[in-house]
Amino acid sequence: MSGKSQGRSVQQMLPEKLERNLAKMQDAFFAILLQVLHLLFDLLYYLAEKASSAGRTLSRLASSLTQEGLSMQKPDFVRVQRDLGALEKRPEHLAVVLAEQDEVCWSDMARLVSWAMAGGVGCISLYDGEGRLKAGQGRLLEALKREAFEELAQTEVVWKGHRTQEEGSEDESVRHRSNGGNGTSNGTSSSSSCSSKVEVCLLSEEDGKPDIVRAARSLARRVRQADLSASAIDETAVSSGLSACRGLPDPDLLLLFGPAHSGGGGYPPWQLRLTELHRLPSLAELEYADFLGVLRSFSRCETRFGK
Repeated sequence: MSGKSQGRSVQQMLPEKLERNLAKMQDAFFAILLQVLHLLFDLLYYLAEKASSAGRTLSRLASSLTQEGLSMQKPDFVRVQRDLGALEKRPEHLAVVLAEQDEVCWSDMARLVSWAMAGGVGCISLYDGEGRLKAGQGRLLEALKREAFEELAQTEVVWKGHRTQEEGSEDESVRHRSNGGNGTSNGTSSSSSCSSKVEVCLLSEEDGKPDIVRAARSLARRVRQADLSASAIDETAVSSGLSACRGLPDPDLLLLFGPAHSGGGGYPPWQLRLTELHRLPSLAELEYADFLGVLRSFSRCETRFGK
């Protein structure tokens, strides 16, 4: 009897062992399949970007043969104001996400900011997850002095700085004229369609999801201390607890440069509820025609609020 009992236990162990091995093989198969799919996606993305870049290059070569194309390659202040002023609507707040791993080209970033300023955009936020833009604010300022249109000389640029509320400090602003002069009074523009004051906000990874976590902790602490009722926590309460982009409207339009696994490229997600996203391959390859094309597309879009 003991021999028969032992034989049955061995027979029972064999299917269990086989089942475990099959489960391990299945897990390994799906892990390998996931890696292969990621590689295929990266390859297709790379090929698509190269094809798009080649197409833009050919288009620029063709347009450079015409007078209109030449004026689009190096637009002046009047051209930018005329083009953007003809749009039915323009973004009040333009967000820019730099997801590229290459070194930041400050001149290209300053040129983009200058186009937006000339087009009457009153608020611009610049984000990169690594904090390169925050660390290089001085270099961006110097580049803006070189690249900004002369007509923007009297435009006041307010650099919005902020710290976490847990540190107990308020927003800090650094003001300067785009021609390099410092001052706190509002400047005057040479045209009514150009804002006399532009707010620029530099953001990094700490201003995204970590900022929401800090706001949630602050609200929870107030509830625990009986300073706030849990039923009073709503969208407005959370928004007021955030440090990123405090006092600024939510972005209307976001330009995403480079690859990114999330839709907003890491930009503070709470502010992107109604934002239109546009992906562009590289800041270094950005031409005025690309910028104008995105704003024309934005001008034609209809914003719906779930109705």
